[in-house]
Amino acid sequence: MTFMFVTLVNQPTGEAAATTEAYTLESAHNYANSFDYTWTITKTGASQIRVYFDRYQVESNYDYIYVMSKTGSTFNTYTSSTMKYAVWSSYSYSDTIKIRLKTDSSVVYYGFKITQIDYTAGSSDTTPPTVSVTAPTNGATVSGTTSVTASASDNVGVSKVEFYIDSALKSTDTASPYSYSWDTTTYSNAAHGIYAKAYDAANNAGTSSTISVTVSNTAPPPPSRVAGFEGYLYTGQTHNHAKEYGDDGLNTISSNLNYMKSTATPVFDFGGLTPHNHMVTDANMLTYWNTMNSYTTSTFVTIPGQEWSSTSTSNHVNVFLADARCNVANGDIPGFYSWLQTHGGYATFNHPGYGNDMSNWQYYASCDKPGNYEGKVVAMEMKQTLGSTSWFSDYTEALGKGWHIGMVNSDDNHEGNPGDKFTNNPRTGMWLSSLTAANIEKALQELRFFGTQVEGAYVDLQVGSYTMGDVFSGTNGMTLTAKLNPGLTYTSVQIYIDGTAYTMSGSSGTYTYTINAGEKHYYFVRAKTSSGGYVISSPMWSDTGASPPPPPPSGNVLTSGVTVTGTLSAAGATAMWTIQVASGATSMHFVLTCSTGDYDGYGKLGSEPTTSSYTWRAYNDGNEDYSYANPGAGTWYIMVCAYSGSGTYSLTVTIT
Repeated sequence: MTFMFVTLVNQPTGEAAATTEAYTLESAHNYANSFDYTWTITKTGASQIRVYFDRYQVESNYDYIYVMSKTGSTFNTYTSSTMKYAVWSSYSYSDTIKIRLKTDSSVVYYGFKITQIDYTAGSSDTTPPTVSVTAPTNGATVSGTTSVTASASDNVGVSKVEFYIDSALKSTDTASPYSYSWDTTTYSNAAHGIYAKAYDAANNAGTSSTISVTVSNTAPPPPSRVAGFEGYLYTGQTHNHAKEYGDDGLNTISSNLNYMKSTATPVFDFGGLTPHNHMVTDANMLTYWNTMNSYTTSTFVTIPGQEWSSTSTSNHVNVFLADARCNVANGDIPGFYSWLQTHGGYATFNHPGYGNDMSNWQYYASCDKPGNYEGKVVAMEMKQTLGSTSWFSDYTEALGKGWHIGMVNSDDNHEGNPGDKFTNNPRTGMWLSSLTAANIEKALQELRFFGTQVEGAYVDLQVGSYTMGDVFSGTNGMTLTAKLNPGLTYTSVQIYIDGTAYTMSGSSGTYTYTINAGEKHYYFVRAKTSSGGYVISSPMWSDTGASPPPPPPSGNVLTSGVTVTGTLSAAGATAMWTIQVASGATSMHFVLTCSTGDYDGYGKLGSEPTTSSYTWRAYNDGNEDYSYANPGAGTWYIMVCAYSGSGTYSLTVTIT
């Protein structure tokens, strides 16, 4: 058994405001495997308290130090295989702070040593500040960079003012006049809510009413850009390799990215590097991605990714914009899809045609989510060689099994100089309103992309008001229109409907075909150029089975402040509840206690949440205590999910 030691040094009998004193708390050095323990430090009468880590070292992304509030909510998480020194935690705004050490079953390091605490004596001041948003005005239309201002006052003094956009904290100002410069160009052209919170020294907080403004930014057409049905044409590649941090390319990250943006013919608008997950460590993967992000400019955007792979050629998948390195062994296909749901990002099936890839494209509904979701498969990679179709049956097979995926193409270049490995210059094209990282992620979500074996070839689709990547309900006799580069010559332009090819009519880059969109089908276009190469669109889907969201469950209705109980039978089991929220509500307080398991909470306005689609979630280990500010009016769906274990639970949701 491994013991932990706590030593108190010079702890005074009385407390004063803003006091720092010696206080020693340390783990065993080195700590044990599979260890999980929480220490509690209390200074009776204090209004806030924090701790000073003289040093800490735990295995990165496997072992963790959590700093928690009196109620067990985590506000600091530390994990680093490199020794860190002289770190003050954030404040716990009560008389108690908790420190938890949780380790896995392999590799041990120093642990931690705390040598000081800092606390502030309690105050008799219980009056919160008053605050209001003074600009912009409620109902205003804003664009560009807009100044958000607030006025605040307090009976003692205002210590800080926080600004929130759509319930997300965006800025904190500690001196009057309180203001925040809001770049509205990073937000959608729609209504957005703004409110402010003011604090005093006793940590009393006052919240303003929420104002609504409409963002309206008109992006000018990019110069020399082809206009599609939704956005403008940008091209690049997503799948290449560098030699740093253990990956097996020949050129450095810097050399590859500079070549993409400045030297390749034509130059890339966006570029991805995808280090093999089995060659790169967790920490190095994050460094790799951070290095890539530093090369993003207004004319070139990087797409950080990784290739889930092994020494075998089968079961290779790229994952872009996930939050961690995939640590699932290649070949564990169910494990990979479970990881993808947890860590988000967008996956593409790589170099098909080698046989038995991903269990012959076995369908996993949990990772096939049309629309704006993360944690899903979005594409298949076409063969780069001019005129190659050996992989094509894999694409139609995957679509036939239910996958909602599009088409991409890249060099998969390990030799350096991405974009010049093949003389035909294979590319991925995207239709974007403008070149930003956010718009690229949106294109990945919505399948606004295509793959080509031919330089200069492009394709976009439209049916009525719907465009490439959409799932829609239509009627029979609708026209599908394909837009192609009129400067190229085509020997065939075909629409594939559920895997069967039909010849489209047209010329000068515009081709049409009448479809029965009142029935359930998928459609994509494959055009062959006179050079022998192909350009292939992402599909569209007509789905008359689409239905409105289900009505609220009649038996699981919550009343504000009233505790209910339930039972979950196993890990992964869920229970759905609803609660009505009136306009003007300022807080939704979610409290969940469970008997033996580890249960999480998810909330969403207007429709049922899932573990990958939600407005908020509460997911600490064990019990949950979470507050969501300014919930919108309407029916909120509250899901309780068993992350592990089973048994009874108690749930209280309070609306104020």
